[in-house]
Amino acid sequence: MKKLSIIMLALAFAIVSAGAAFAGDVSMTGKYVFDGEDRSDNTGAEGAWYDDDLDITLKITEGNVTAGLALEISDDETFDGGDINNSTGGGTSFVNDYYVMYQAMDNLSLKFGQYGYTFGNAIGAYAYGGHNVQANYGLDAADISLILSKIEEDGEDDDDSMILTVNVKEAGPFTKLGFAYISETNDASGDDEEGFIGLEAALPIGPVAFSLEYGSFSSDGAGDGGNYMLFGFGLDELVGFDLDLLVFNSNEDLDASMFGNDYDAMKILTGDIAETTWAALAASYAYNDNLTLAGKALVYGVAGPDDDTIGMEFDLSGTYALADNASYAAGYASWAPGDIAGADDDTYTKLWHRLTFTF
Repeated sequence: MKKLSIIMLALAFAIVSAGAAFAGDVSMTGKYVFDGEDRSDNTGAEGAWYDDDLDITLKITEGNVTAGLALEISDDETFDGGDINNSTGGGTSFVNDYYVMYQAMDNLSLKFGQYGYTFGNAIGAYAYGGHNVQANYGLDAADISLILSKIEEDGEDDDDSMILTVNVKEAGPFTKLGFAYISETNDASGDDEEGFIGLEAALPIGPVAFSLEYGSFSSDGAGDGGNYMLFGFGLDELVGFDLDLLVFNSNEDLDASMFGNDYDAMKILTGDIAETTWAALAASYAYNDNLTLAGKALVYGVAGPDDDTIGMEFDLSGTYALADNASYAAGYASWAPGDIAGADDDTYTKLWHRLTFTF
């Protein structure tokens, strides 16, 4: 694994170093993150881990052809009971995605490669999965994209998808207005067809920013179906600090694997989001040019006639800018169980910190 990491890094820097002798444009961006946490509950169980992750993105453009490559190198360790001798961990080095894009006309581009698609803040459809052929067509009123994706074909498995997106350019008072349609067919599960229709919108009115995300899943087989809605209400420094309210609601049988990392509004509680509702109130305050303080209160419950409460979470954090491309953040989170927490009926706490460099 270490040899592979070294080879990948050497290749990236070799390409950038050769850019001076290359007629086209070569660029590289990246981010390094080192973070860790210590967590415990009232039963005495505790654990700590750290993780570091290096992401590098390369882009080469020559005429009307652009090639892109995203690399990731990560490592993590887990310490049980604070005993470093009991640590377990592992590292990964892989290519997240790669593509070649051809600008066929001023308003038409074709893209080929392996990469994921993300809708809104919630859906992480086929991340790191699809081998795609994509066409992007730009109109005066909207940008239209069609992706045909081969997710898997191995023996009996034959998983294909089609993704159609429309992003409106001139939408009146809306700063964002987008639509998505996803159709997936898996022959291995008996010609099981699954679909998704999504809408996202953003509307500023004075100092208030409204946002809405809605998604509807359907399946004609044994898969999951249902709807979800994410509503946002933000105040942009109305009283000297930023204040945001997020409300999420889902019904029926939605699998948490359908949702990407951005769905998690919490530092502690993650998992199944079937028939759940949560509301989060978040505030941030720029103490000075370098230091930003933030807090969040969240109530998590079950959508239904009883409206039982799973629990509440409180998060506090601070982020300090060490330089233009470096920052350090640390925080504390506490989870208090509610009526139907079940076996997780103990207070749960987490201390975390993160060091970030960008280039």
